[in-house]
Amino acid sequence: MTFNEAKEFYGKQIKIGQVLNLSKSSISLYKDRGGIPFDHQCVIEESTNGKLKAKREDDPQNVFYIPPSQKAA
Repeated sequence: MTFNEAKEFYGKQIKIGQVLNLSKSSISLYKDRGGIPFDHQCVIEESTNGKLKAKREDDPQNVFYIPPSQKAA
């Protein structure tokens, strides 16, 4: 899942932080990096009962990651 998908689902960044038990600054770092690490995506997927899907290609630490701003429309 992309950061924007998670934010759209939860409404606010702080809600993502609450689900992941992380501070607001940690979530801001994810936003700045352009994505959520895969392991945290898995936690979100579980907490949403699969409504959001974890995807390795959306993990900024993945060597094949392409930031959303550079993806073809």
